[in-house]
Amino acid sequence: MKPSIYNKIVKYKEDYLVFNQVTGALLKASEKSTNKIKKIFEGKIEDEKLQKQLIELGYLIADKEDERVRLKKLYDEKSSNNLNKHLYITVTDRCNLGCNYCFEEKNQWIKMSPDTQETLKKFIYNFLTETETKHFGIGWYGGEPTLNIPAIENLSKYTKNLCEKLGISFYQMMISNGTTFTEAVTDKIIELNIDRVQITVDGFKEDHDLSRPYLKDLKIEEMNDAQKRQISKINSSLLLPIIGQEKHSRRSSYDDILSGLERYVKKGGKVSLRMNVDEETIGRIHNLLDDLLKRGLFEKNEKGGYVYAYAHPIYDAGGCSTTNEEGGCASCIVKTMKMEVFSNKIEKIKDWYNKNNIKYFDHSVEMKFTGETCTANKKYEYVVNPDGTLTKCTHHVGMQDKVIGNIKDLKTNPDEIICDENLKFSAFNPFKDEECYNCEVLPICMGGCKSNNKAGESKKYDAGCIPTKFSYEKDIIRLYEKKMSKEEVQIEFLGKHSH
Repeated sequence: MKPSIYNKIVKYKEDYLVFNQVTGALLKASEKSTNKIKKIFEGKIEDEKLQKQLIELGYLIADKEDERVRLKKLYDEKSSNNLNKHLYITVTDRCNLGCNYCFEEKNQWIKMSPDTQETLKKFIYNFLTETETKHFGIGWYGGEPTLNIPAIENLSKYTKNLCEKLGISFYQMMISNGTTFTEAVTDKIIELNIDRVQITVDGFKEDHDLSRPYLKDLKIEEMNDAQKRQISKINSSLLLPIIGQEKHSRRSSYDDILSGLERYVKKGGKVSLRMNVDEETIGRIHNLLDDLLKRGLFEKNEKGGYVYAYAHPIYDAGGCSTTNEEGGCASCIVKTMKMEVFSNKIEKIKDWYNKNNIKYFDHSVEMKFTGETCTANKKYEYVVNPDGTLTKCTHHVGMQDKVIGNIKDLKTNPDEIICDENLKFSAFNPFKDEECYNCEVLPICMGGCKSNNKAGESKKYDAGCIPTKFSYEKDIIRLYEKKMSKEEVQIEFLGKHSH
């Protein structure tokens, strides 16, 4: 037997934590017991009972086993699995907010037409019947998807009925800015069984309203180029600057989001609240968390509704339309940060969660190998644009150079959709990328963001990596403390050896 290459031993107070990220096994051991474990890893067997326990937990593997080969096999199976299929459906690329860092190219400013919806129904039917399907999911996307509720209702009801006839489990979620969650909208999406929504806020009220204002509330001199193009889609006359125009009051998108969020959660909705942070606002994010705590949104209510919030950095992916001589996001109001910087600054946020006895949900990693990857790298997942074109990443909505196909062709077999852009995604494999292959957090990362790490493109940014790459030991300690609070940590496996 030999030790797993994904074992990690971390000093913790007077003891040590022994972690394996493939199995998720986590042990706490005294210095004496840790030394015994290390000797077993070196092939010096002094305690056969302890050795057997380490084998059972995955710390020791067969001499001939190549862990990376086994993990690659599982990864490839997940990526090409036709039994679980998913579509992100962009029912409109219209949006009511004027976020100053928005990555979307809202070139068309359209809603999905009835004709496109009917074609999409045919595409969905082929998608689910041409190869065996057991589970199918839809993520409603935009723009702001609630600006086209009729399309969501039409397609949702069709797909639900189709899946019932075919014996396929069907689930839905939505990615929304949360500003339009009126009583009528929340009633409708709950009625359609859309009980999970991702909503984004950019900090507490002052920071959020500055970063994510209502588009129509902006004056021309306040707009960047992207916002000007966006507002021109609504009404070109709004671009005419009025000399001496008085400063008008802005509505608070933060207030509207929190009110709608409370309304949705009260009805049983579950909200994944993404807290966008930059180098300045991350230091004030506790104000938002305090507000959520005060409103009681972290606690699951009698209908099952609750909020879990996680922080995500606003990073420069090199695709911004607003540039200066430095390029990218450098000229934007937000102060972007690299993932390594974010992983260090996020410690205070995680401390807030620990202090308030709330589980911190890290969207990027669960500290255990699952083999899961994102839409971009899964053969049977696509993003449908409002005009019926297909892309492989939600970041590419409206970008014509990222289109890989069209629903009107009714081609759902990924092997039939052949183009350079699609091949870039399918070609990227973390087990073939030298940096990923040799990374110690490969099993829990699986290559990170495929959009930023596509094969054949330079890794100019670390945005493709997960924060744990830069805070691995701290995350192991945090995982232990979280498990200890729930009495889940496997101290007992060491038995008499723990002291």
